[in-house]
Amino acid sequence: MKLLLGLFCFSGTLSSDAAIVYRDEIDLTLFSLLQQDIGFDIDDNGVDDLTFRVRGGDFNIIGTATSRIIATPAIFPDIGADVTPLNGEIELENNVGNDLFWYAPSLLNGSANFLSCRDIGCLGEWRETTAFLGVEFSIEENTHYGWLEIEAPFGSIPGGYLRRLAYEDEANKSILTGSIPEPNLTMMAILGMATGLFKRRRI
Repeated sequence: MKLLLGLFCFSGTLSSDAAIVYRDEIDLTLFSLLQQDIGFDIDDNGVDDLTFRVRGGDFNIIGTATSRIIATPAIFPDIGADVTPLNGEIELENNVGNDLFWYAPSLLNGSANFLSCRDIGCLGEWRETTAFLGVEFSIEENTHYGWLEIEAPFGSIPGGYLRRLAYEDEANKSILTGSIPEPNLTMMAILGMATGLFKRRRI
């Protein structure tokens, strides 16, 4: 048993090569009949990186231009943008390409729209879908890239659920939408050895 505990203690001191920080089971509700601004801190450092604005007919992202998201800007003289729902394995970096655009929601630029609905219909691509939101944000004044998975289950009711996210903890390093940390193979091997030794001792 002492050997088993020693192996577990040793495994806890191993450093992981994975640079992706992953958070699942967030389940943040983004619905409201009345206007509500919901700040969200991606990296849990006490500073909101995004602000979702939800109300009966609108689901948007507002901000102060400190973070950027993948969205299609409106054509001048209109302002604002439509948030782009992304599939998996899209590389997020400074130069995204593939007809994708980084957009900074702000009072000057305008908000970024997931879905807006009125009596005459709805505008926006986030309806009856689950997709990734590409984000660029700052940690200690360094640029980081990540994704948020958002479920927008209804066709004419703006809003959704933030389910999970991931971001690169290495500044300026790209990330693929949907990517999560790979298992630490060394740690897995040590835990496997410890389990085997424990079973043999019990026999």
